[in-house]
Amino acid sequence: MFPAATTTETVVPAMDPSRIKDLRVALGMTREEFADALGLKLRAIFYWEAGEPGRGPTGPALILLHMLERHPRRIKEIQELAALAKAEEEEPDEKKGRRR
Repeated sequence: MFPAATTTETVVPAMDPSRIKDLRVALGMTREEFADALGLKLRAIFYWEAGEPGRGPTGPALILLHMLERHPRRIKEIQELAALAKAEEEEPDEKKGRRR
């Protein structure tokens, strides 16, 4: 089991690797789709689901997993936001108004 994420005010409970996998499967997502939706690299999902020591979800990622476990329908909003962010990253510099 991964250690809990901590902040100065609260402790976010850790999430067992099997819970992470169960959540992903319940959302009907492949590891790649799940990683894309969360803005992570695919290997992060592999590490999380394998229980790789020192490589579990922490901070905002852990909070997001708990939120998705309670409100699985929110995955659609997360996917939409991730797609917008990705499209913005791929936009040419000229359209962003940046100088080279």
